[in-house]
Amino acid sequence: MLEEFAAAENLLEKAGLLEVKLPVPLDAVIDYLGKQGLELRYYNPKEAPGPIKSIASSIDEVLVYQERDALLFVNASRPRTRQRFSIFHGIGHFILPGHQGLNYLKRGCTTNAPLT
Repeated sequence: MLEEFAAAENLLEKAGLLEVKLPVPLDAVIDYLGKQGLELRYYNPKEAPGPIKSIASSIDEVLVYQERDALLFVNASRPRTRQRFSIFHGIGHFILPGHQGLNYLKRGCTTNAPLT
């Protein structure tokens, strides 16, 4: 089993959500991860400080690690479906062992266009 699928299954099991019907209840996942040190925050790119305003509008989410916890910032101007995807994407970075503690503000996370 791929690392990503194993991590997702482990998360759902620990959160008591392994047997729930799809779609996975986002609020329940966020509640569980809040106890594990992840805090979800929404941001409005229009309210970003001047130097980063143009960048903030093009970013869907960013995970920022602090001493003992992490903040997941999600772009509030995106459609709800995109926000949901972005939240689960950020959760993936939070739970995958090889991604924990990485500074995405410096490094970023890029995706390639889908293959056609």
